[in-house]
Amino acid sequence: MSRFGKALKLLRENTLSERAIRMKKVIFAICLAWGLILLSSHNTYACSCSNHFTPLIVHYSRADSVFVGKVINIKKFGNKAEKEAWFPKHRTVEFEIQKAYKGMDSSKKRIVLNTNFNAASCGFAEYEAPKSGQKWIVFMYKNEEENRFYFGGMCNPSSHIKKVSHLSEYEDDITSVKEKQAIIGTVVDDMKIEGIKDIEVILEGEEQNLTTRTNEKSLYYFPVTFKGKYKITINISFPAFLSATTFIIKENQIKENASENAKPLKNILTYDVQLKDGEFNYNEINIFVIQPKEK
Repeated sequence: MSRFGKALKLLRENTLSERAIRMKKVIFAICLAWGLILLSSHNTYACSCSNHFTPLIVHYSRADSVFVGKVINIKKFGNKAEKEAWFPKHRTVEFEIQKAYKGMDSSKKRIVLNTNFNAASCGFAEYEAPKSGQKWIVFMYKNEEENRFYFGGMCNPSSHIKKVSHLSEYEDDITSVKEKQAIIGTVVDDMKIEGIKDIEVILEGEEQNLTTRTNEKSLYYFPVTFKGKYKITINISFPAFLSATTFIIKENQIKENASENAKPLKNILTYDVQLKDGEFNYNEINIFVIQPKEK
């Protein structure tokens, strides 16, 4: 083959190689775009629970119903698009009721509840989702707008009962509280995501004035006799900032005695509670502890 022929052959090979590379890039771009479309067609949210330290009795008081039941059926629910989605997240779970603790008609033997199998939006992770035949303790809530009952997920204490002692722990926590209502809270180091013990907390009301300290679980607990307005004072004895998440999470106004949020708490953090009859009011106080500089 002449030199000209060899050059022409080499040019063709290089041209084909460049075309192949360009085609691969085009295919990659199409696949990437298609993947983004698929993801955007589903509601994906980052899950953030505000109740990591919430005592079980608070969940119990807020739930519409609490019962133990056996999973007998699981189905998809929603519109056609949701049912046919590549990762359908909505389910209905049918339970055979074995024991009712709260809010359940004694004659009711079965109930169908809605739940979410998408951990990204605070539903169940696949490995911990309900499965047929399992025994569960269920904390059920009603969505008034949708007229549906929901349970479970990452922010709900509903749980698979794997052994008798597991259920006994739940029952002990639920039945051990004898008070009609209470004001409860935890003080949490937001950086370490762990509770802080031995913090002084003061309750002031028209009928009661009490003082306590956060316990080993960072919990303060005031059993109160009467509904009405109460003032809670938390004495912070070390430099700390009030976390921004506290303002998002709390229903009650929290007041610092520091003049600006950017300044450390001087000593005192206060908030007001308008306690309802039979309410177990709970607040999680999130702070950033300022560590002393090493000398």
